[in-house]
Amino acid sequence: MIYSSIALSSIGDFLWIITAALIFSWVFRKIRLPPILGAILAGLVLGPSWLNIIHLNENPLAYQWLIFLGTMGGLILVFLVGLESNLKEILSFSREGLTVGFSGMLLSFVIVAGFARFMGVGTIQSLLLGVAMAISSTIPSLTTIVSLRKGNTRAAKIFSVSSLVDDVFGLLLLFLVINTFSASGVNLVGLAEFLGLLAIFWVVSLTIIPRISVWAYNYFDYPSEQTTSLLTFIFILIAAIAAEDFFYEASFGVFLVGLAFSTLHPLYKYEIKKVFLSLGDMLLFPAFFVMIGLNVDLHVFSSSYWALFAIGIVIAAIIGKVLAGLIGAWFTRLSTSEGLAVGLSLIPRGGVSLVIASLALSKQLISPSLFSSIVLVVIVTILLAPVFSRIGFSRVESKTTN
Repeated sequence: MIYSSIALSSIGDFLWIITAALIFSWVFRKIRLPPILGAILAGLVLGPSWLNIIHLNENPLAYQWLIFLGTMGGLILVFLVGLESNLKEILSFSREGLTVGFSGMLLSFVIVAGFARFMGVGTIQSLLLGVAMAISSTIPSLTTIVSLRKGNTRAAKIFSVSSLVDDVFGLLLLFLVINTFSASGVNLVGLAEFLGLLAIFWVVSLTIIPRISVWAYNYFDYPSEQTTSLLTFIFILIAAIAAEDFFYEASFGVFLVGLAFSTLHPLYKYEIKKVFLSLGDMLLFPAFFVMIGLNVDLHVFSSSYWALFAIGIVIAAIIGKVLAGLIGAWFTRLSTSEGLAVGLSLIPRGGVSLVIASLALSKQLISPSLFSSIVLVVIVTILLAPVFSRIGFSRVESKTTN
């Protein structure tokens, strides 16, 4: 075969990647830490940070298959964020959840972006860094909350709602920044297009899609899992292509599809979520997180500037979420201990932050050093999550909510 040597080389690299991802993810799962850290660590070990076996940045054409798998993993992750949201629930969020979630997203964005500008980082890079640090990850803290038997407390409920709020509004902020700001300044046309599309989408998602979903379910009965999944995948790909052509970023369209599909008939939604979670966990998510690790070069932190910069971002990211929890206590019915527990539990960043960083790096909107800083902050905040959640929820009474 003409391409046998290339194919064998790719198979060998793929073997290294999936084996390392499997081993490290298993280890992290055993020590009760999110397996995504294991996949990232696999990329760090195989990439320029350590063994330098996989040369993703030096020869990207030879790793198009990995870049494709990783990109699809990132898109599916964004789709699932939208799917697990609910537009009607967003409009009826409790005052506490909305206050803490939105203020946490906004404060983290402003504080982190402001610190980056103070350190001499460019405006667009600072804004994108702020967005990446605005969105929390629930799983690291949720594990600790459940282990403390505080999952039924009011603070735990507010934490879940707040994390959903900053997911949705954080991603919308990302796409707003991308469409509004450029190297030449503010793009008012891009801003108008973004807001117009968002308004149309909101109306269609709340009125038309739910009715079509119920009609299709009643008329066609229950379609096969394969049919539902393939149709969803087609919608995702069409949305990605259209958004890339008209709005600069494929994940914008995919996120909107996820939000729209969150209003589907519950059985459709259940099947779609089950299939795409299985597909992601089996191959696409590990590929994405390994690719993240391969793009990181920890040697940049031998520079005192980048080491101090990363430490500063960690501190700024923590302050933003803690202040949000206190604001929730000051302006709502939350007690100070409940607000602090929610704020501390919102500190870890995760997969969505890495999707944003990967997107910005692929479009050369941020530097490799800044990308490495974001990944390091995600790793550090996830590792600190059990400590902060335990501190916060240890002061919350273990009484259930109605």
